[in-house]
Amino acid sequence: MAIVFVLVISVTAGVIGVKLSLNYTGSRFHESFKVLSQYLAVNAELGLLLRDEIMLESLAKNMLTLEDIFNVIVKDAKGNILVNIGRPANRLRLVSLETEVSLSKSEDNLFIEKSRQNIILGSVVVSYSLEGLEILQNRMIVYFLIFFLFFVILFSMSFFFVSRSVALSLQGILKISQAVSKGRRDVRASTKGSGAGLKEVRTLAAGFNDMLNALEKEKLNAEAANQEINRQKTMAEVGRFSMMVAHEIKNPLTVIKGSLAILKKDNLDPATKQELINYVEDDIQRINKIAEDFLIFARPKKPDFLEMDMNGFVAGVAEKFFFVNQEIQLAAEIDPTPAIACCDHAMMERALLNILTNAVSHASHIVRIITSVAKGMKWRLLISDDGPGIQTEKIEEIFTPFFTTRSRGTGLGLAITKDITDIHKAGIKAGNSKSGGAWFEIEMECVSYGKDIGC
Repeated sequence: MAIVFVLVISVTAGVIGVKLSLNYTGSRFHESFKVLSQYLAVNAELGLLLRDEIMLESLAKNMLTLEDIFNVIVKDAKGNILVNIGRPANRLRLVSLETEVSLSKSEDNLFIEKSRQNIILGSVVVSYSLEGLEILQNRMIVYFLIFFLFFVILFSMSFFFVSRSVALSLQGILKISQAVSKGRRDVRASTKGSGAGLKEVRTLAAGFNDMLNALEKEKLNAEAANQEINRQKTMAEVGRFSMMVAHEIKNPLTVIKGSLAILKKDNLDPATKQELINYVEDDIQRINKIAEDFLIFARPKKPDFLEMDMNGFVAGVAEKFFFVNQEIQLAAEIDPTPAIACCDHAMMERALLNILTNAVSHASHIVRIITSVAKGMKWRLLISDDGPGIQTEKIEEIFTPFFTTRSRGTGLGLAITKDITDIHKAGIKAGNSKSGGAWFEIEMECVSYGKDIGC
C-alpha cells in the first residue's frame, strides 16, 4: 500500500508538476519573443522614419539568426509591406506576433518635434516556430516517464532539478529581455555554467545575445549615419540660404546704387529721373519681397481657422489678381455652390497667389481655374496654364525650398504654398497636361456643401 500510495502521490505530483512546468515554459517562451518583437519595433523606428528599407531588411535578417524565428515583416503606417524576409518553415506551426512601431518619447530624439511624438509609424510582425518549445516540453515529459519507471525517488529528484533549471534559465532570459526593453543595452543572457539551463535554452540565450549585439551595432551605425546626414543637410541648407540671400539682394542693391549715383548728377532731365526712381522703387519692393518670403518660410505664423466658402474665396482672389494681370486671359469654372471649409484666409490667399503668379509667369495666353466637390466632401481646386509645362525630372522638386527656374525667383513661393496646405491638412500636387502646360491641384476636406456650419 505504501508503494502504491507513493506511486499515486508521485504520479499525481509528477503530472501536476509537468503540466505546471509546461505552462510556465510556454508562457516564458512566448514572453521572450514578445520582448524580442518589442525590441525590434524600437530599433525599426529610425528605419521607418527614413523609409530606409536596407536598414529594416538588415534588422529583419538579424532576427532570422534566431533558430525559432522563420519570418519577419515590416509594415508602414498604411499597412504597406516594406520588408518581408523569411526562410522555409517545413510545415512547422508558426505563431505570428505583431507589434506597433511609434515615435520614441525619448528626449534624445533631437530631430523630431515634440508635437510629432506618439505617432504610429508602422508595425513589425515576427513569426516564430513552437518546435523548440515543443521539443523542450516533450523531453521533459520523456524524462519524467523514464525516471518514474525506473526509480520513483530518482525521477522525483531529477524532475525537480530539471524543472528548476529550466525555470531559472528562462527567468534569467526574461529578466534580461525586460532590462533590454527598458533601454539597457549592456546586459546579456548567460550561456555557460549551471545557470544557463538546457542546451535549447542556452542556444536561445546565445541567439538572443547575438541579436542584441547585432542590433546594438546597427543602432550605433544608424545613429552615427543619421547625425552625419543631418549635419550635412543643415550645412547645405545654411549654405544655400546664404548664397540665395546674397545673390538675390546683391542684384537689386547694385541697381539702386547705380541709379542713386546717376540721380546725384546735375541737369538730369525729368523723364530719366522718374525712370531711375521707378527702378529704385521696383528693386526696393523686390528686396522687401525676398525678405518677406524668407521670414514666412523660416517662421510661419500660427493659423487662425475660420469658416469660409472656398468657391467664393477663389473667385474673389482670381478677380483681383487678373484685374492687375490683364495680359493673360482667365478661364474660370467655379462652382457657385458654397463649399465650406475651416481655413486661414490670409495664409490660403498667399498660397493661391503663389500658384497664380507661377501660372501667369509661364502661360502663353490663358490660365484656367476649376473648382469642384467630389464624393466624400473633398473640395478640389485645379489651376492650369498653356505654357511649356514642367520638366518631368523636376516635378518632384518644385515644392522643395530654394528650387526655382526663374532668374528673379527665390524658390520659396511653392515651398511656402506646400507648408500652408500641410497646415490645412490639404493635399497639393502638380503635373503636366496632355494638351500642354502645367497644372496644380489642391484638395481639402469640406465641413459642409451648400450650407453654412461652424468650424
